[in-house]
This record gives sequence, structure tokens and C-alpha cells, in this order.
Amino acid sequence: MSSSAAKNAYSGFHPPSTSWAPERISPKSITAKEFFTKYIATRTPVILTPFGETLKTKWTPEYLSAKAGNMTVKVEQRDTITGGFGSGGERVEMDFATFLKKVSGGDLYLTTQYREAEVATEDDEILSEDYSEDGSPLVGLGMADGLQDFAPNPLRPLLKDIALRPELLGPLIPQTMNLWLGSTKKPTSSGLHHDYQDNLYTLLEGLKQFTVFSPKDAEAMYTHGEILRVAPNGYVHYTKGIRDDGAEIADVAGWAVSEAERAVEEAEESGKGMEEAEKRLEEAMDGLLAARGESDGEDDFSEGDEGFGDFSGEEDAVEEIDDEDDENNLTTGSGRKRGVSPTPHSAKKTKRADEPKAPPPSFSRIPVTTLRSSTASVDFPLLAKATKITFVVHAGEALYLPTGWFHEVTSSNTGNNLPHMALNHWLAPPTRPDFEKCYEDNYWEDIWKSMEESLANYKP
Repeated sequence: MSSSAAKNAYSGFHPPSTSWAPERISPKSITAKEFFTKYIATRTPVILTPFGETLKTKWTPEYLSAKAGNMTVKVEQRDTITGGFGSGGERVEMDFATFLKKVSGGDLYLTTQYREAEVATEDDEILSEDYSEDGSPLVGLGMADGLQDFAPNPLRPLLKDIALRPELLGPLIPQTMNLWLGSTKKPTSSGLHHDYQDNLYTLLEGLKQFTVFSPKDAEAMYTHGEILRVAPNGYVHYTKGIRDDGAEIADVAGWAVSEAERAVEEAEESGKGMEEAEKRLEEAMDGLLAARGESDGEDDFSEGDEGFGDFSGEEDAVEEIDDEDDENNLTTGSGRKRGVSPTPHSAKKTKRADEPKAPPPSFSRIPVTTLRSSTASVDFPLLAKATKITFVVHAGEALYLPTGWFHEVTSSNTGNNLPHMALNHWLAPPTRPDFEKCYEDNYWEDIWKSMEESLANYKP
């Protein structure tokens, strides 16, 4: 469970009261720099309207089937006991066209298309393991899989339709996307949780009711994992060795060595700056050793509260758990230098075949019925002190939600008999309120450049 002793250094926007609601603004009414200054740097949720109208009109079931129908997807089945999704049962594999034909029945759901990794058990058996120790699905284990992780099935044949790096989000670096598609006979809930990335959530069909809490209330969310620290930008830490932008310190150290080696090669070719380049390489190697625990690294976290500036701003459905909003789980295994992915993590859990899967640490233990109740809970007393905000996002709108904001999402069909459908972009959370340099270094930008090369060479 979350620890009351956790250090909460969040310095971003916190709702002044439960009556607060995100602004609704036109994306045409604001520049990228203005958007960054007013919302991203202050860590303030906002709704863009209208947004995604072209996709909403273009992405009919017929169009999606024609363009991406042959793509293989893994879909969740409605639990026969609970009547919901997200029970942890085995997903069904089928082609996207078949799924589109069956989805209206309400028994299938297209959620995160993470790839399962293999880990060794005590008996040296190989099991399929969905999550790393901090609850992050183990995807993106190699550079060759970077494009698949950035645009998982069925999105790759549809990439020309999508703004891969939305202009309004300015300097934020994309990590991955996902398509959510389902049909519900009665509203379904994602369960309360938070993400490890900034999220642009574009609703194309249906209706979504969001219940959210800022990272300031993290200790009142009763997470399955023990919170070690909440960063100024809202990033919630459960393990050490991760920076506040979600990068694994060891991965960044490896990247720094690669960059330093390149500088040495350039110095050798030009005959200039060799002494400086060699010094840079030596420092990078020392950093890598420290990150790997082979030297005395003093701090497993990033530079801390002093280095990131102030992010402060101006100022009833039936419970059916699906993992529509498993955005927080789309984090990756470690070992990449160039793979585009959400938060890298090194920890891999060793478990036996008969051991039940533990909930991700970023999910709350608070039941949805308790969350929606107007009375205080004896089991979750801190919830009464948290500032709960509830609002609705309609089709043709997009919600920008910064990292660390806890949210429960209830999905509903509208009266047009179409499934509810959403496309989301996950982006590395900034650590500095500076439009020109919102990250500590070029780590994420360098990764994105490699992804752009893969995208340029991709042929559907």
C-alpha cells in the first residue's frame, strides 16, 4: 500500500475545490508555446474541443477493416462472473477485421496491445510475464521492436491518418500510442489509477466520464504499490533508479556513453577537441558504472527538487473493471538505447506458474462504488481529504492529462449504436517548465529521431 511517509514534492496545479473542472479550449485559439506555459508547465488538465474530428469522420468500421483488417490483435473477453473486463484472463487473438464484426456484441474489448515477455521461474521454467516488478508491461525489449511498440496493432497501417507528434504539444516527445475500442451494454470502469506519461486522450466515439485527483493527493489513493516519492512534475516513483521524466538512469547512462564515444570519433577525424572528448567519455563511463551499482552512486533518483523549477499553476454506473485506461501500464523493459517506449524499467518479477498476478502498483485499492459514494469510507479515510473532480469528455474532444494524475474512466456507448473508440498519445513528462528545454538532456529527443527513421522506412 502507499506510504504516508512518502515524500510528495509535487509543485504543479491542484484543484482549489471539487467544483473545479478543466477548461474547454479550441486548439486553434492557442499557440504551442502558450499551451505549454499555461497547461503543460503548470501540470494542468485541459480539454481540447473540437479535436480529432477528421479521424472521427474517417475511421468508420468499414475504413478500419479495409486499412488494418489483417492486423492481429489480442482482445479481452467479458468476464462471465463479474460481467466486466480486466480480470486478468487470457486474451483472445484474432485479426482486426473479425474483431470489428464481433465488437458490437459487447463481449470483446481492444485495449493495450503489449507484448508478453519471458522470465525464468525458480524451477528454470519459462513463463509469460505481463508486468515488471513495478507493474509495467514488459514490452519494447529491443530496438527492432521499436516501431511495433510505438504504434502497436492495428495502428501501423493507419499512421498516415495520425498526427504522430501533435503540434500543440510542442516539445513533448512521443513514446507510444494505443487504440481503445469496445461496446458496452452498460457503462464500464477502468478502475482508479495513474499513468507514468503525459497523455493526450482523443475520444472518437462514445462518452467518457473521468474522475480525477491531482498527484498532491497520491497518498490518499491507497495504491497497491508503496509510493517512495512524488516528483515536482507529478511522476510517481515506486522504485529507485528512474528519473522524473520516466527514463531509467542506467539506460540514460548507456546513452551518454554512446554519445561520448561518438564525440571521440569525431575528434579523431577532425584532430580537434580530443582532450575534452576523452574527458567526457571518462565521465560518462563513471556514470554508467555508478548507475549499474558498480561504483558509489549517491542518489538513485534524478537531480531532485532543486533541479526542476516550480511547476505550480495559477491557482452511477455499475462497477465493471476493464483496463481501457491502462495507460500507466504501458511501460517497458530495460536494455534499450534507442527504442521508443514509455518508462523503461529493469526489474523483472520471478514467479511460479500457480502464483496469482498482482495488481499494478499504480492502481488504487479503492473500489469504484466507494469512489463514487458521497459518504466517507471507514476503510479509506484519507479519501475524504482528497479533492475529487468529475467531468465528461465527449466524442470529438481530447483530454490532456499530465503524468501522475489519478483517474477512473467510465466508458459508455452513445445512441448511434457505434462502439466507443479512443486514440491516445503517451509522451515523456517534462521535468522543466521551459518550452525550449523541458527535459534534462537530449535522451528522449535522440530516441525520437531514431523512431522517425523507422517511420520513414515503414511501408504498410
